[in-house]
Amino acid sequence: MVDLFAAIIDFMGTPAVTAIVADRIWPGPDLPEGYTPDVGPAILFVVRGGGFDYNRRVLNPSLYVRMYGKDDGTCIDLWQVCCDAWMDKGNGVTRCRPDSTAMPRLLRTQETHWLFALSGWTFHIKNY
Repeated sequence: MVDLFAAIIDFMGTPAVTAIVADRIWPGPDLPEGYTPDVGPAILFVVRGGGFDYNRRVLNPSLYVRMYGKDDGTCIDLWQVCCDAWMDKGNGVTRCRPDSTAMPRLLRTQETHWLFALSGWTFHIKNY
C-alpha cells in the first residue's frame, strides 16, 4: 500500500505553498513540539476517514487541514494559495479538491489560542 502521509505531504508541497510554509507540512493530530506561529505559517492535516475504490487501486482519504499563521489574514492567504495550488490539480499520483467552496473557518487552539483556518479536503491517491 502507498505511504498515505508521504503522498499527501508530497502533493501539498507545491512551490507556491512551500514558499510560504517551507517544510512545515505535518500530519496531525498535534503540531510538533517547539512549533509556534512566530516561526512561520504551517499546515497540519488529519485524516478523518475515507475509503478506496472497488478494486482498492485508489485511496480516497478525507482530511481536515489546519493552516496556521500569526493573524487571520495570514491564515486566509495561506488557504487561498493552497486552493490555487491544489484544487482539481494532480501530480500523476494524487489529486484533491476542497469539500466545499466555502471559506474556511477561522478558529483558535484551546491551549495556545493560535489562529488557524480549518478546511476539509478529499484526496484521490493511486494505490499502486
